[in-house]
Amino acid sequence: MVVGIADNINFMNVLDPENPIPLALKLDAPSRLVFRLSDDLIRVGWTFQKRPILFTDDFGINFSSYTWIETLYDVPQKPFTCFMIVYEDNRVGEYIYSLFMTDSHKQNIILDPKIENGAGHVP
Repeated sequence: MVVGIADNINFMNVLDPENPIPLALKLDAPSRLVFRLSDDLIRVGWTFQKRPILFTDDFGINFSSYTWIETLYDVPQKPFTCFMIVYEDNRVGEYIYSLFMTDSHKQNIILDPKIENGAGHVP
């Protein structure tokens, strides 16, 4: 997932700058999720904060802690611009996660998208 800005309101899924769409995740199997800032945001100095993501009410059941990625598809990444988490598919639920970023003016930015998971397992 590439995190970027389109029309000042859409932060997510901007791989196609001509057609940015809101992020929709279908999580029905264990998956690795990679979050990376867009090239435009990196170019002007944006980064993720030291703790880039937090899941509400998950308690480590579905989502692992984050791991910073230094190289993605053989391309070196700038520090704090790309990370990965693992989705385990252990419990059904709707999860709100917060992405923590810092903009080019060193102001902290927090986004709170939702993930709906109807395919996990009932504990």
